[in-house]
Amino acid sequence: MNSISAILQQTSDGFLIVAMHFRIPDVEDLLPAYYYTFNMRYKSRQCRNLYRGIHKHFVAMFIAVTLCVGGYHYYHNIYLPTIINNSVVDEAVCNQRGDAIEVGFHHFKIPEPSPIKFGDNAIDEIQLIKEQVATLYKWRESLIKRITKLQLEQDIKISNAIEDSLEIYEADRLGVMDYAAFYAGGLIKGISKDTEPLPTHRPLSLFKILNVNIYSSPEEIIRPYILPGRCFAFKGTTGTVRIKLGKPISIGRVTLSHASRLLLGMQGMTSAPREFEVHGYTGRDGDPGNSLGKFTYDWLGKPHQTFNVKKTFSNNQIFEEVELAILSNYGKEEFTCVYRFRVHKSDDNENGTSSRDASSQTIPEREKKKSKRCC
Repeated sequence: MNSISAILQQTSDGFLIVAMHFRIPDVEDLLPAYYYTFNMRYKSRQCRNLYRGIHKHFVAMFIAVTLCVGGYHYYHNIYLPTIINNSVVDEAVCNQRGDAIEVGFHHFKIPEPSPIKFGDNAIDEIQLIKEQVATLYKWRESLIKRITKLQLEQDIKISNAIEDSLEIYEADRLGVMDYAAFYAGGLIKGISKDTEPLPTHRPLSLFKILNVNIYSSPEEIIRPYILPGRCFAFKGTTGTVRIKLGKPISIGRVTLSHASRLLLGMQGMTSAPREFEVHGYTGRDGDPGNSLGKFTYDWLGKPHQTFNVKKTFSNNQIFEEVELAILSNYGKEEFTCVYRFRVHKSDDNENGTSSRDASSQTIPEREKKKSKRCC
């Protein structure tokens, strides 16, 4: 059955008016399982459907009633007593803890603050405290001034040390005059017969038709630069070089240099000289020479190593020539490389010591010295 019916009406203006009619539903519309219009032809089939619907409704109602009764029983007989018991236990525990805390507070007595008592000389005491605080502030200001002054002096010393180090580096990296160098007038007198130079890796080529091998020159050991490969290389582990100094001097120290192991690596340092000996000659005919000492170059040390000569001869003895004799190297049997050899005076404090002591001078003295040096 239809519960809603519609009536359409058309007005003179052409509009449609819809009239809706509602009907209150019957019981058979709400519970269709119990109301059937029996047809005698299909009576048995309709009865089965009716009984089946009634059976489903009874089963659903039984399950719903069972769940409601079970939930009510669980809430009143199990859940509520458990909550009540837990709340009672918690209240008892809190009461015990409160009693313990209260007992602890009874044992711990907070001292009452003592009243401030002002004596007859309270104003004098306050004035004395003010004076002490003012003295403390003055001491603090003086301390800050002293610390600032010390920091300034330390910065000046560090700056002077850096300038001195740069000045020494620019002065042939040692800051000491080398009288065997080219710039001082030094010359190579010659090499011994058993010293055989090696060919360099820079042959002279003419349009790649004619190639001429250039042998390593002993003059490399008196040139003012040290680069990997720019050395005097000779066969074997022993060799001798005679050097004429720029001017006759009293020899005090000698320096042997090698390229840095940071560039060559440990394998490249095996050709470095190990033991060497230095002789001094006056330049007169028949002079057998004087031994200035036998030294050992440390291949794990600094690239430039300075050695003091022994004073078995007169301190005022003047030498015009020196002889460098390489006695061994660090394991390279094929050849040995000598990069730089220097000779210094015994009283060469005019450059080296002055530059090292410059950091201990005051600022005015340092400025005076610089002005003298420049002018």
